[in-house]
Amino acid sequence: MGKTARATVSLSKELLLEVDSIVKKSHCSRSSLVQEALESLVEEYLEKETKEKARRIYREVAQSDRELADKFLSISSETLPQ
Repeated sequence: MGKTARATVSLSKELLLEVDSIVKKSHCSRSSLVQEALESLVEEYLEKETKEKARRIYREVAQSDRELADKFLSISSETLPQ
């Protein structure tokens, strides 16, 4: 992942106990556990953000399609012989 940088965070005592318990069971360091958790969180956030952007685009396209269909129907009803 490249160069690392230090960050200091404050955790509740209960959360730190849980983290330490996981660290002990998984034989990894606090840093690696926190890094993995944050990587997962960021990936999940970016995925949600991407899906929301796609939903907005699809809504806009659907609205545009409805408007075009309405215009087409009004034009075609004006030009068709009765």
